Amino acid sequence: MVWFYIFTEMEMNTFCCTIVISLFNILLQTDKVWAKRDPQIYCGACTALIDEIRYAIETEDPRRKIDVGSFRIDPNGQRKHETIPYAGSETHLHEIVETVCDKMTDYAVKTDPETEKISYVRFQARGDEPLELEHISITAETGKKLKIACGNILEDFEDDIIEHFKAKTMNIHEELCDNIIGYCRPNKDEL
Repeated sequence: MVWFYIFTEMEMNTFCCTIVISLFNILLQTDKVWAKRDPQIYCGACTALIDEIRYAIETEDPRRKIDVGSFRIDPNGQRKHETIPYAGSETHLHEIVETVCDKMTDYAVKTDPETEKISYVRFQARGDEPLELEHISITAETGKKLKIACGNILEDFEDDIIEHFKAKTMNIHEELCDNIIGYCRPNKDEL
């Protein structure tokens, strides 16, 4: 005997929408949970993120300037604005942050042969920068995991990252990745 349940058009639309939304949520959660399972990946992504932002600031033309401040006229008929270097400005940092996670695909896993400790290193050269390609494993999975982790870090800490770069914080990696974001805190065993 075959059992049929005839859906009304409205019930069918609701059912289909529920299924599609559920599948979409499962896919989103799978990528996020998958990358969050390994704090080592997040530490690697944080380190790479800081390195990529620092590099983008350092390679920006130092002669390039930007006007900042209010473009309103005060009671004296003057505008309050100033010209500052573009490199490291808030505008520049926001532009860097928009695309920085795409650079995570330029990273690979490096395993120290003596300690078996894993780190993440660039395998794509930047200009004349030398690369050491010993003991590395290049896979698309690594880039994907780092990119997801980078996106999640920026989603949660973008304002903190921008503020620390604007303030030219000393030891920015330690301040952000260890203290604020917290993924690179040394284990008690390592101390």
